[in-house]
Amino acid sequence: MSFFINSENDGKNSNNWLNLSEKLPDNTLLFFLSNDYKIYQEVRSKIRLNFVPIYSVLRNNSEFFKNSEIAQIDQSDNIISPYFCPNNPKLEPLLRSDIEFLCEFPQIAGVQLENLEMPLLSPNSGCFCPYCSSLAEEKNIDLNEISAILKDRAQNGLNLNWIRKKFPDWLKFRMNSISNLAGKLMVMIRGINPDLFLGLNINFSKTPEKLAQNYFFLALFLDSLNFSIDLRSKVKEKGLLKQIRTVTKKFVGDINLYLQIKVPNGFNLNNIKKFIKYAKKYSFDGLIFNISTPDELKKFI
Repeated sequence: MSFFINSENDGKNSNNWLNLSEKLPDNTLLFFLSNDYKIYQEVRSKIRLNFVPIYSVLRNNSEFFKNSEIAQIDQSDNIISPYFCPNNPKLEPLLRSDIEFLCEFPQIAGVQLENLEMPLLSPNSGCFCPYCSSLAEEKNIDLNEISAILKDRAQNGLNLNWIRKKFPDWLKFRMNSISNLAGKLMVMIRGINPDLFLGLNINFSKTPEKLAQNYFFLALFLDSLNFSIDLRSKVKEKGLLKQIRTVTKKFVGDINLYLQIKVPNGFNLNNIKKFIKYAKKYSFDGLIFNISTPDELKKFI
């Protein structure tokens, strides 16, 4: 059993988190947001536990103008400031610098990625920057033509089924862009420290191409996939477990599959035990509980 300590917005209790975590079994994995510096300040003194920073790959959490040169460009040449382009060569040095910093602590067991995606968002329908255009051209995909069609069609609304039929090669190109970046990150972390694992948080979808994700290829490039679910939707999420395992049975290679579970405040230990018993039938490699307050963590101690 592992825990995602989500204390970023809990400043008044931040000093209690690691004191509580000392009561957990040795070598427990503690996932935490990579920008949660208060936990980082304590990491060096905690030698019993293994820490895993969660790193946002393609989501720009900085000010609008910071790193704008690596942002995605939409079909109308507008900067999509919240998202970086996975094909921009200026992105890799930034990622390397961040990951080298994350890995410098001896208690770090691995790096967990999130936001490794290129959402199809209205009115932004993808990235059409020069780097994407150049790579797409090598695959005989004309992004200028696609952007013109998308702009013309936008007033009537865009849907994934129409895009699937109209631009299957473009959707594949987008997914390959994300998978290729995952591969580069794996090579990067192996070069920094071959003993560290590289994982990814995923919000499971029946239409992963909408986020430019190909679960099968991501499983080839990464050590683990954490599928995030929320126990507040019990019926829905139990059905979701079956859907996830149906997809992941097709994976090849030595990939670890975990459930990362958001535990609602009203959930008590008996509820949690029942869910653990239910989840065992799907043979996941482990459970990671998303904890937001020290009181939630106390339920497990």
